Amino acid sequence: MRIKHPLKSCQIFFSKLALCAFAICTALLSATTALAEKADRNKQMVIDAGKAEFDETTKTRVLTGNVVITKGTLMIRAEKVTIKEDAQGFAYVVANGKLANFRQKREGLDQYMDGAAEQIDYDAKAETVKLIQRAQLKRLEKEKVADEVYGAQINYDAKTEFYSVESGPTGQTAQNPTGRVRIVLQPKNTDATPEPAKPAEAKK
Repeated sequence: MRIKHPLKSCQIFFSKLALCAFAICTALLSATTALAEKADRNKQMVIDAGKAEFDETTKTRVLTGNVVITKGTLMIRAEKVTIKEDAQGFAYVVANGKLANFRQKREGLDQYMDGAAEQIDYDAKAETVKLIQRAQLKRLEKEKVADEVYGAQINYDAKTEFYSVESGPTGQTAQNPTGRVRIVLQPKNTDATPEPAKPAEAKK
């Protein structure tokens, strides 16, 4: 007869229990992430502009005069905006200006991604943003700049919060005179009290 060791059986039970709990947490996290990705996608797009022209044959709208577009937490500001819609009704936005602006809240955090460039391309279907020429992207924590990046072009994926940066002459700005990729990381422990300096040991 084969006898199971009680301690070993207990270990197997708790291992299975831990795996089960991990699977449940993973499923809940996946569900939350899926909802977060669609938060702004399902919101209506509201457009405010000084002038608008419509071409229903090509589903194209041209807006000028201090254009402001909001879609949930997403906001785009520009001097001129061209919007095209595909057969499914998804919008493709091209915003131009001396510096067009883009902002969107990060899901579940009191943080915003804030960008600016001479041209901003926004794909509502893919939920991606391209910042082209004199591009900059900042992460704001309660309106305070936490991190910032500069370059000729920044590609930002709002769903995955992944971005890539390209360098070039069109990336030259006062903050980035060389046009190379420039990243500025702010110190995290700004409120921390520095440790007092230790007195030098007397020579023997």
